Amino acid sequence: MTVKPVTLQRSVLWRVMLIVSVIVWVVAWLLLVFLDTESVLSTGPAMFFTGILLALVHGRRYHHPVWWLAMTNLFLPVFFTTLVNLYTWSPGEAREPFIYMGSLAMALAMALTVKGWHIGIKTFEAWQCQQCGYALINLHSDQCPECGKPFDPQTIAKLQVDIQSLPD
Repeated sequence: MTVKPVTLQRSVLWRVMLIVSVIVWVVAWLLLVFLDTESVLSTGPAMFFTGILLALVHGRRYHHPVWWLAMTNLFLPVFFTTLVNLYTWSPGEAREPFIYMGSLAMALAMALTVKGWHIGIKTFEAWQCQQCGYALINLHSDQCPECGKPFDPQTIAKLQVDIQSLPD
């Protein structure tokens, strides 16, 4: 059976986005600690935008650490903004909670980055949906029932996959 290879371009882009994410996290935290709380007005949108790009480059592999890193990049600026508006914090009042929460979030982000870097991008077998990994054997539809991505049932039928040998 053939495995769909990850293109070099996508692999490099994915790794570059991981590095960019780490840089954004470190710069945001350093500016917060050593400069002022108002630095989040620039680093928050940068983090959010990095999260969007990381999610787009990585794809819809929901249980992968990089997906969770992308969601953390999206969630944290929204969470901090919500806290400031909810509690009507001034920059001085927000500084200490932001440093503590930002430190915890940065530790989580670094752990997800390291884990995601070591796992790599998962490729799927030819008989699996190339978007979500669902087994497409013996389906009468031309769309994956899990994610809706179209596929060619005739191509899957030609593979002659032994169903008993597949993992559960």
